[in-house]
Amino acid sequence: MATRYLNLSNKKTIGILGAGQLGLMLATSLKSFGSDVRVIAYDPDPNACGHREADESIISSYTDQKALAELAARCDYVTYEFEHLPAESFVGLAEAGKLRPGLKALETSQHRAREKDFIKSCGLPLAPYMILDGKTEINLKDHVESFGYPLMAKTLTGGYDGKGQWLLRSQDDLGDFLATCHAGTPLVLERLVDLEAEASVIIARNAQGEIKTLPVFENKHRNSILDTTIVPAMVSPEHAEIMRDCAITLAHSLDLCGILAVEFFIGTHDPQKGPQVLVNEYAPRPHNSGHVTRRATSESQFDLLSRVLLDLPFVEITSNPGHFIMQNLLGDFWYRDDRLLEPDWAKLSTATFANGESIQELFVYGKGEPRKKRKMGHVIVHAESREAAQAACKTLGI
Repeated sequence: MATRYLNLSNKKTIGILGAGQLGLMLATSLKSFGSDVRVIAYDPDPNACGHREADESIISSYTDQKALAELAARCDYVTYEFEHLPAESFVGLAEAGKLRPGLKALETSQHRAREKDFIKSCGLPLAPYMILDGKTEINLKDHVESFGYPLMAKTLTGGYDGKGQWLLRSQDDLGDFLATCHAGTPLVLERLVDLEAEASVIIARNAQGEIKTLPVFENKHRNSILDTTIVPAMVSPEHAEIMRDCAITLAHSLDLCGILAVEFFIGTHDPQKGPQVLVNEYAPRPHNSGHVTRRATSESQFDLLSRVLLDLPFVEITSNPGHFIMQNLLGDFWYRDDRLLEPDWAKLSTATFANGESIQELFVYGKGEPRKKRKMGHVIVHAESREAAQAACKTLGI
């Protein structure tokens, strides 16, 4: 990544709550804006991968008010790399005007009932849903059957990457669900959409309310975990415009100062209405699907957030020629016949293809133990056509 030596009005120090791979890539981006930028990583795990790109680290719990006050005193602004955080701990940061995005974005995104109700209040389309607070006397089985199949059940807080989620296509799936979901667990039941595609949009909004959008990403999931992101997306211009408008509406309604990733379902074609665009969920932080922008666009999602955090103006963003696919590297890639083996990175990074396709980036985050389903890195492949990029990804065996 090229360094942008800009004349900032003064030195800036940015704090990042969380030192995972998103914090790692954000820190790298922030520091590319010049030597006057310093980054403080805040995470209770001293071995978190994001610490290695920070200038300083604070190792403490997210509820440690003394440590958080120290972070606030030393930083111009503080952001967060994931939303499963104790929002009540950051009231002081928010009241001091240092939390970007603010508490409203964090509090709604970390609780699925609040999130869905907020999306609905903005007049945006989403799949039918039912909130179960876990306190009702009606048993879970009756709730599920009254809501109807097929559906996805999700915990209201904490679940991600397939955790805390259950797919129920019919009554045949009910037994396993009732056996693994603890009684009294607060849940949301979502109507399962017959999908034509899944997509996401990432936008940035600065302190002046100005908006900058990145291209629409097409996403493919495996076992409820993002598998690949494709740019350009095979999405109609009309649907792309609807998704951007939805994302902008959410950003303004949240009074966002940061970036917002919004995931969408595109339902199969209806003869009367055409494909239906529905909001799935949003995250007020960098997003896994946005990693592809590290190579597919002139500025990445991390650069956009850096500009907001550094109070720098937005610049025009262009899409690089060709087609790009970001492929997640999960911990499963380290296992062969249930044996933990280090992959041959040299062979993977120098892989050759038939028609000039290329690996633009092989990034292993350095997170330590490669557990199955854990996001350990990503690969970005480039080709002249979508089909060639997909074929190249397939030959990698990831």
